[in-house]
Amino acid sequence: MNQKALAKRKFKVTADSAHTKPVYENILNRDFKTTDVNQKWAGDITYVATEQGWLYVAVIIDLHSRDIIGWSMNDRMTKQLVCDALLMALFTASFLKT
Repeated sequence: MNQKALAKRKFKVTADSAHTKPVYENILNRDFKTTDVNQKWAGDITYVATEQGWLYVAVIIDLHSRDIIGWSMNDRMTKQLVCDALLMALFTASFLKT
């Protein structure tokens, strides 16, 4: 039947948790409840394999509606990636609360 086993990939470290940059306080403290849009936002960065290589995706979601209100993609994980997602979220939020 031409079947063969696939070897499990080795774990690849993608973040440096021993950095010297500031770590900010977790002000949400896992309290994700809201009563209206734009009260609390959350963000994350992930990466996606494409035919052209890895792309990093930064997203900002509104915790009330669970909608993605800002996102950005780039082939490098930079501050600009996150700033672009946040800028889109700020622009989107200005229309959500009118």
